[in-house]
Amino acid sequence: MDDVLESNGELNLTVIETNNPIKAEPGETVVFQFVASTSKGELSRIEITSEDGIRPIVEDVTFAMVDEDKALSLDSEGYFSREISTVLVKYPLIMPDDESLRGKSLGIKLKVTRNDGTTKVLDQKFEMIRYINNRHGITMTGKNVAWLYNPTEDVVYDMADYKAHLSEIDVILYVDNDSKYYCLNPAASETEYELCRTLIEKNMIPDDVTIQVLTQARPHIIKKTFEAVKGAPRAIVHVYNSTSLAQREQVFRKSKEEIKQIAIEGAKLLKELAEADGGNFLFEYSPESFTGTEPEYALEVCNAVIDIWQPTPDKKCIINLPATVEMSLPHVFASQVEYMSKNLHNRENVVVSLHPHNDRGTGVADAELGMLAGADRIEGTLFGNGERTGNVDIVNLAMNMYAQGVDPELDFSNMPELAEMFERLTQMKIDDRHPYCGKLVFAAFSGSHQDAISKGMHYRIEQDPSKWTVPYLPINPEDVGRTYDSDVIRINSQSGKGGVAYVLEHNYGMIIPKAMREDLGYAVKDVSDVNHKELAADEVLEIFERRYKKFTPVFKISEVHFKQIDGIQTEVTIEADGKTTVVEAGGNGRLDAVSNALSKHFGKPCDVICYEEHSLKQGSDSSAIAYVGIKGDDGKEYFGIGIDHDIIRASIDAVESAMNRSMTE
Repeated sequence: MDDVLESNGELNLTVIETNNPIKAEPGETVVFQFVASTSKGELSRIEITSEDGIRPIVEDVTFAMVDEDKALSLDSEGYFSREISTVLVKYPLIMPDDESLRGKSLGIKLKVTRNDGTTKVLDQKFEMIRYINNRHGITMTGKNVAWLYNPTEDVVYDMADYKAHLSEIDVILYVDNDSKYYCLNPAASETEYELCRTLIEKNMIPDDVTIQVLTQARPHIIKKTFEAVKGAPRAIVHVYNSTSLAQREQVFRKSKEEIKQIAIEGAKLLKELAEADGGNFLFEYSPESFTGTEPEYALEVCNAVIDIWQPTPDKKCIINLPATVEMSLPHVFASQVEYMSKNLHNRENVVVSLHPHNDRGTGVADAELGMLAGADRIEGTLFGNGERTGNVDIVNLAMNMYAQGVDPELDFSNMPELAEMFERLTQMKIDDRHPYCGKLVFAAFSGSHQDAISKGMHYRIEQDPSKWTVPYLPINPEDVGRTYDSDVIRINSQSGKGGVAYVLEHNYGMIIPKAMREDLGYAVKDVSDVNHKELAADEVLEIFERRYKKFTPVFKISEVHFKQIDGIQTEVTIEADGKTTVVEAGGNGRLDAVSNALSKHFGKPCDVICYEEHSLKQGSDSSAIAYVGIKGDDGKEYFGIGIDHDIIRASIDAVESAMNRSMTE
């Protein structure tokens, strides 16, 4: 309530958004939220202006933290209908419907004015989500990767419109603190070779994208790889050979020195070819099956490679440590990473990278503990796709960082779209309980959970805390493109009264009185239980209306007249059993007088024990809803509702509804 809340400072204007700039689509309506408050004088006006074609919709503005009995609205000029000191504003803005704006930032000026003329102005940016050639790409903090997918075909495109089925391409996303890469193995197949050449020859690699190529430490494969990246503006060449004890003994049947020599010769060849080409290349080396390799020996091999490359601050090298088949427990892997990080030659010019797999189901733990142990970079895949049980899930890892307040610099603001694309193109199903992206991630069926979430959401509106602390929700579902009505509060036979009330409030603006919630909650649970199904928001609304409004009544009140004589006198016209009767009665208020008239006519008690009302919509055509509870002659409580433009009529209809229910149940 604005009378209760104390503002911090003389005049405040705070934007309620997690992403800055806010991301938007051309032609999209964005609900822009902010809090305006003052402790000296009252707020009089809010203005939103834009030179970029953003259009405010004043008539659809809504407010929170406002007394129900003191409606608040804005006129066409942005003036408040009454004085207010603190208010949360939800202000719809229409983005310009211009595809040429994709990738650009648009701005608004938000200005709040006090009665004394004091103003506060904020600039807010809206980043138009960037797509290329009208195809959906994966956009990450303003940087675009080199591959795009067509939403209508089961194919992926490179930047030069070369297309291939996803199954034909070995595409892995690599992420570090500075750059975003897509990696392919051009020596593995002609398809990948041609894709790489097409990107380079047609100059289709964006300035903020680095391609990365993978090659075994075998001379002919290394040479073919360099042919593929010839002329690239930037490229990382990643060379590897297996160093594990099992591979040395069983596969290669070579000594430690011989295996190390393979890595040395590969590193030398990379350096020679890069110098001969004169291109802009960085080098990466992996001791494959690192977790099956003696740490001292892995360090010896990696240092031998580093000594050949001689990295510098301007040209660092990458030492990548794969957790192949997860032979080490996560804490052991972290110890191995720490050992390598502390003992690598020229460490300040070496990027320590990790390549976790998920054979133990602990790929994310490997990555997190490995980063804490000194790693600078992680190689992972969307939703853990990869050989056997997959690579580390870059989505899970990044969102874990986000939940702990660390920006992973990856944009997962539309997780449902990303998940849909992944399932369609790979023909693989993401589990419903997959962290952060599964259909049930934020679902709360338990009544106590729903109640806690509902109260937590109201607390956020009232207190505007700086950190996300809602119970049972590790992050704000809206941050990943999920919604509260369909993703969070799920209604079934296990749901409680709080969840049902939240769905009606969130979707339809109905604030169900506490006294009424139990009655409604049982009614909803019964329907869900009998039908063995989860109920959508519109089904909950239907149950609500059928129980309290849309039923066959015993009687109807067709007319009511009032006189103010010794309190309130009323004449109530009652239609029942085909007869019309006018009943006179008095009371200490209009509602009390009508209740007494019904009690007098039917010879049954109609004592009002609960009454609440509020506006359903803002504006001149707004409707009001009234909730009434009465105690019947059996001692039970019966509830009813009334909806009308006139609050008095809505109240009368609510009493009529409650009385009818007491006579039919």
